[in-house]
This record gives sequence, structure tokens and C-alpha cells, in this order.
Amino acid sequence: MPPTDAPALQLPQLGLREDDALRLGRLLCQSQGLVLIGGPRGSGVSTSLAAMRGWMLAQSAGAALPMLLLEPGHSPAALRQAVACIPQGCRVLAGAHLARAAHAFAHCRDHGVPLDAVSRHVLLVMAQRLLPRLCRFCRRPDDSAELRAALARAGNSWLAGTPIAAAQAHRPGCSRCQGGVAGCVLIYEWLPADAGVRAMIEANAIGLDLEQALFADGRSLWDDGLRQLACGQVSLAHLRQALREPA
Repeated sequence: MPPTDAPALQLPQLGLREDDALRLGRLLCQSQGLVLIGGPRGSGVSTSLAAMRGWMLAQSAGAALPMLLLEPGHSPAALRQAVACIPQGCRVLAGAHLARAAHAFAHCRDHGVPLDAVSRHVLLVMAQRLLPRLCRFCRRPDDSAELRAALARAGNSWLAGTPIAAAQAHRPGCSRCQGGVAGCVLIYEWLPADAGVRAMIEANAIGLDLEQALFADGRSLWDDGLRQLACGQVSLAHLRQALREPA
């Protein structure tokens, strides 16, 4: 994550996959709605919000742009007031300290925003983490039994056929890194608010029910970490430090 006095990242620099970046750009072009980004402290949520806000301002070409930005830690009143502005043509970017994307709807409900309002106005919910990026100059291959076990389930389904180039950090590192890592890698999961998601919100099927229904087949936060693990960008140790491994 860049220091606070660094220029804000542009949307293409966040680390999203290309098709997801294009999809996000289209969603941010909507005339109104709610985009909610979740993650614990230090996960880059404020950086993502700033990049999205900057992109929206650039697309507006100087025109007036009704938009509200709520940083993580916002008050219940602030979120309620922001959502109330959406029907008047406002776009709301909100951050929250959430572990998973599916927790966003309980977050809104607990902040006093009715789920039917969330269902009408939500455009996208995204949860993210920042993992240390392995130094490409000194990382070492990892073909341990522990790593193969972690990849086994995905390797038999959505990860099948993907070349595996897993690696681990070299200690103490080299002259081009710090302890075997250099920079960060974004991993994420998201829920674009399609008809299926809206129906589940309205039926109060939030939390675990939503996770199980919508994050199969390689779409969960852990799965995105496995993608980065398989191509040697992050280590299994760092992934396990950031996320609880599914049973």
C-alpha cells in the first residue's frame, strides 16, 4: 500500500484482473448506486476507494458529480444518510471493516439501512486483502506436500490445467527486496448485484448462505489467493496469515 503522501493509484493499477477492471469501470459509470469495499485495517480499502473516486472524477470531465465517499469506520448515521441520497442520483463509495463480501449486507442492516433499500441500490460489494509479493529475483520454488495439499481441491476443479509455479520467500532475501518480499499483491472477491444476489438479499439470505451460494467454483477470497499462489506471486504462509483456510 502506498504511503499517505503518495499519488493515488489509478483504477488499472489496483491489481484487478483485466476483465474485472473493465467490469468495475462500467459499474462506476452508473448514474446512481452503492459500491461497498470491505477488508480489515491494512487491507488497502482506502486506496481502492480513492482510485475509484479518482476514476469517476476523471470520467466526469469536470462536470458536477453527485458522489459521497465514506471511509471505513463510518457511523451508522452517515451510511443511512448516504444511501438516502442515492435515489436523487448520487453515487456512494463506502468502505467497511468486513472479513468477507457477503458480510456487507448484515453491516448495512446493523447500521439501520433496510435490506430492501440495499437490494435496490447496491451495485457491487468487494472484499480484499493485501499480501506480501514474493521477490521475483530470489523467491524459491515450493513443491512441498503441504502446498500440494492446499492446492489439491482447486486443482481437481476450477484450477485444473493451470500451470503451477508456486514459490516461497528466500530468507533473508536479496539486495532488491526486504526479507524475500517486495511490494503487495491484491486478492479479492466480489458480488456484482445481479438479480440472483438481489433476490437473496430480499429473502434475508445473507452471510454464510450467500457465501455458499455465490462463491463456488473459484470465486472466493481464498480462491483468489490460490491463483496468486499458483503463479508464484505469494507464499502459502502469507496466504494463511491473511485468511483462514477453508475446511
